[in-house]
This record gives sequence, C-alpha cells and structure tokens, in this order.
Amino acid sequence: MVFSTRFINTLTFILTASAALLHVQACNPAFQGRAVTISNGSGGEWMLAGTTSGSSVLTQKHLNVDNTVGEWTVALDGSSTSVYTIKPVNVAGVAVSTANNQAQLATTAASDSHQKYTIDCYVCGTNGDADGCRIISQASSSCLSAVGPTQIVAPFGCNPRAPAQYWTIIAA
Repeated sequence: MVFSTRFINTLTFILTASAALLHVQACNPAFQGRAVTISNGSGGEWMLAGTTSGSSVLTQKHLNVDNTVGEWTVALDGSSTSVYTIKPVNVAGVAVSTANNQAQLATTAASDSHQKYTIDCYVCGTNGDADGCRIISQASSSCLSAVGPTQIVAPFGCNPRAPAQYWTIIAA
C-alpha cells in the first residue's frame, strides 16, 4: 500500500510538472502601423492573385520571399487587444476576408467578423516582428493555413500540430 501511494504521488507530480512545461504563454504582437510580410515554412509568403475585391490570397514559393518590403498592414481593430484586420498596402478600400471559406479581398466593412482575426504568437518582438503566430478568423474560429507554395490561404480547424497554421510576421 505504501508503494502504491508513493507511486501515485510521484506520477501525479511528474504529470503536473510536464503539463506546466507544455503550456506556452501566447503573446499578441504590436506592429506599430508598419507594413509587414506574412509567411510560413509550409507555403511561403502571402501574395495577391489580383487587386480587386474577390482576389485570392495565395502563397508564393520560398525563393521569391522578400522580407524587406511589407505587402500588408495588420492593425488592431479597436475592439480588443488581440483582434486585428489585415489589409494589403497598395490596394485601398479592401481587407482580407474569409467569407467564402478562403482568404480573399473584400470591401472593407468594420462590422464584418470575416475581416477580423485573433493573432496569437509564441514570440513577439519589440520591433513589430512576431513568430509562431496563429491567425484565427473571428467568424469561424478557424486558423488560416497554407499547405504549399502557390496555394490559396484558407481557414481550417485549428490544430496545434499543423505547421501550415503557424506564420512569421516581419515588419519591413
């Protein structure tokens, strides 16, 4: 009986300690109004298929990634410290939307939950850079993902083991 009580107590301690080590505190990045690039190791850097409402957000091949020029602005929407809108730098009046089950441009609408995203990152730098970021649609609670180069960015069920759902955001 003594052995089993000690065994249970030791096992409980180990499991509790392991769970504490696995918990990672997320941070919400502050891009300070700077233009950014958004990319991941699965798909590459975000790019646009066109410049009008309805144009898809795609990823381009890793060889074409240029982190010196920001193509996007990611700004807090004013409702929360972790809810953002994502807009292309050179296309006025549109924002990234998930209304048609893919990331695409839509006419900016402040009340449209398809244009709002929670962004939680593992690392948030003071210069506006962030890494290990999940971009989560407020409308569907799904994570934006890209499974390969030249693929459309689209919302999928969030999975902590899906590398295609983790993004690096770099301020240019």
